[in-house]
Amino acid sequence: MRDLLFSVNEEGDSNEQEYNYGHIYLRMRVQLLGKTGWRRVYSCRIQMLNREIGEWDASEHSMSVILNSFYRVAMFWNLEKDYNHMLINRTSVPLGSVGKPSAWTAGRYRKYVHPEDWDRYAVWIDRKSLSERLQQSGYLQDLFRTKNADGSYSWSIHFLFALAEKNHLIYATAETRMDNRKITEAIIESLHLATDGSEKNALARDIWESVLSFSPIKLFWKDSERRFLGASRAFLDYYGIQRRDLIGKTDEDMGWHVNDHGFQEAEENCIHRGRLVINMPGHCIVNGIEHAIMATKVPLYRQGEIQGLIGYFTDLQEEAERQQLFPRLLYSDIDSGALNLIGIMDRLSRYYETYARNKQNFTMMDIEILSLENTLQSYGVEIERKLVRAISDRIRRILGIHGVLGRVERKRFLALMQVQSRAEAEEVGRTIQQGVYAIQEIDGYPVTVQMKVQCLLFSDDGMKGLIKNLGIGLETLLETRYAE
Repeated sequence: MRDLLFSVNEEGDSNEQEYNYGHIYLRMRVQLLGKTGWRRVYSCRIQMLNREIGEWDASEHSMSVILNSFYRVAMFWNLEKDYNHMLINRTSVPLGSVGKPSAWTAGRYRKYVHPEDWDRYAVWIDRKSLSERLQQSGYLQDLFRTKNADGSYSWSIHFLFALAEKNHLIYATAETRMDNRKITEAIIESLHLATDGSEKNALARDIWESVLSFSPIKLFWKDSERRFLGASRAFLDYYGIQRRDLIGKTDEDMGWHVNDHGFQEAEENCIHRGRLVINMPGHCIVNGIEHAIMATKVPLYRQGEIQGLIGYFTDLQEEAERQQLFPRLLYSDIDSGALNLIGIMDRLSRYYETYARNKQNFTMMDIEILSLENTLQSYGVEIERKLVRAISDRIRRILGIHGVLGRVERKRFLALMQVQSRAEAEEVGRTIQQGVYAIQEIDGYPVTVQMKVQCLLFSDDGMKGLIKNLGIGLETLLETRYAE
């Protein structure tokens, strides 16, 4: 990769190269956006040439998590030409809604920055003083509540980096796990609580004790000499130590970092220069095993003076396991064990793409359980739920590795499967009916399943034909995605 980067020498030039990483084949394209001295800023686009995510092994998935852990958004701004180019976008925000730099700084940021932060953000992004402030430090950074895809807000760090070319900037945002600033402020304040017994201080103590005792965040704080003043229970449990083993010691005293120098230098810059440390990679040793971590640290101010730092870290293996769990939660229906509506739509798009490329036909089987309401009325919610699970399990066993099943309504499933003909699809449909009809008892209660299966063939019905048979709710949802 280094050879590819150094093959691009002039601003605006680009080059690309293909790599293989195990059985993953990648095409990487880089463009040099700016340089000053030995520092360079690149736009890098990575395309996976074989896109079957299921082929990834754990190490490759971890690599993906690491590469995507730094920035949520990164944009190249040319203020002189009022031009914006998206470099990284891990959000649902389209570039068009961000607009040109002039529109963003004039107030479009109000669509994505929390109203309580508007005034502070306006000062931070002020065009009149922007160039002067960037010239002094080379970059600007601050913490603002930023809108997520679901409409909620979380705290993100916003960066502006100056490039060598005048009026050329990089605008980026990064996630921070300290999502509730009020809790964070209460934590910081509680480090210096007065003993006046006031209600405010009592509340801060309660919040602080709850965070320390029950939060999964591996939180710690240090004095101006980098000595530990305290840590959360999650931090102590991670290393298998007690509070008395930690207080008053530095990382070097604890001896748990593989390379102390990097973290030491970053912490000194944080304490003495007020610089934020965001997702800094490193390694630590726990019970004789080396772990990859990412640490975030911020200055701890008291009456305008930096008194130390407060921070937290993430174990990348734990993060990788969490990321692996997330798609299952996002795409799965908990009661049936099948895919949910989002999951089956995702698979439908894959079948559609395969048909467009290779003309590989597929069927969508619309499966409606007509007798489910009778089961609910006769035996209650729990038996109904177990029946739904039994039906789902039976259909998925019949489909095996050749098809996928999704539950899109309470009594309705959709199955997708590649087939050669309508006769083949209808034969699978009959097999599914026979298999489900064989379910005659749930937890000792007799049940009789009535169902209807309709087989739709993409080559005959097309996407509009498939959508038309789904009902008004699903029709509206899918037409927006697959309008022909």
